Amino acid sequence: MFVAIVDYGMSNLKSVFNAVNYVTSDNSKVKITSNYKDIDEADKVVFPGQGAINDCMTLLKQKNLVASLKKAIDEKPFLGICLGLQSLFEFSYEGEVECLSLLKGRVHPFKNLLFEAMPNSYKVPHMGWNTHSYRSDHSLWDGIPKNSFFYYVHSFYLPLNQKKNNIFSVESTTNYMVDFISSVSFKNCFAVQFHPEKSGDVGLQFIENFINWKGS
Repeated sequence: MFVAIVDYGMSNLKSVFNAVNYVTSDNSKVKITSNYKDIDEADKVVFPGQGAINDCMTLLKQKNLVASLKKAIDEKPFLGICLGLQSLFEFSYEGEVECLSLLKGRVHPFKNLLFEAMPNSYKVPHMGWNTHSYRSDHSLWDGIPKNSFFYYVHSFYLPLNQKKNNIFSVESTTNYMVDFISSVSFKNCFAVQFHPEKSGDVGLQFIENFINWKGS
């Protein structure tokens, strides 16, 4: 099996690589790559992200990766992490940037919610461990207790009231000032707001479940 981890010039690639490499078999190939040919040839694709969405979109276009990412979602199991989730939607208020527009919806800032919340109770970014509510029995949750904690680092979020007639399923929600979408699935894609590579044993179990997932 060939697992391609997308390198577009940002993100915590080493920790993602180490986590994926840890749960794959000895005869598997795990590669960090910015070459669209590797993404086309891979059996599975991991699209991590940490940083600013406007930089993410600029670098994806500069490296000619957009078409390959969209093709991968149609053809093979695909895991988006953090910005790898947010970039799938139409628009982010971070930098007022258009995203990949594979899914309908807009990414909003937590900062606006601070005016409605107790400022001493919440900080931006949302950083640290948090639980979430599973909305399905998707195989990527296999072996993960429902009250498990995952690690988050993000200042923007996906509200639950996204546009109707969307093609994605909400797989989990999390609360921080407000309930927000913490994972979605559609076609061969499963994308999460949390960082499984930083989430200890449950994160490794989640990544192992993705490696074993056959897609839709």
